[in-house]
Amino acid sequence: MRRYSQRTAVRSLAELNVTPMIDLAFTLLIVFAIATPAIEQSIQVTTPESSVASKAPTPDKIAIVSIDAAGRVYLDGKGVDLAALETGLAGRVARDKELSVGIRADRSLSYQAVVDVIDVLRRAGVTRFGLVTRAPD
Repeated sequence: MRRYSQRTAVRSLAELNVTPMIDLAFTLLIVFAIATPAIEQSIQVTTPESSVASKAPTPDKIAIVSIDAAGRVYLDGKGVDLAALETGLAGRVARDKELSVGIRADRSLSYQAVVDVIDVLRRAGVTRFGLVTRAPD
């Protein structure tokens, strides 16, 4: 039994060291795990409370419409007016009939502001939408 390596300058190493790739994968996983909640909560909205928990749909089949305390409307974090909201959602509904929309409205808004957004959703062809709430503290 030989105790020395049989590798010479002519023969190359046929093994791939995957340790650096695993380190990189875990680092990226940690970065995205920390950054994702900050991205989703970028618009300051205080949602009303609800004691009933709702089932969350898959992320690729949901759009989030946020309305802040000043009445500004956002589609997935980007500020839009009601006409742009309608055209943006109509295009997404044309691609995916099962699109769900979550409405995150500030609790200080008037009821009419939320109803205006719901009317836009209906005109855009959205059939599945709901109001996003939070659990009581």
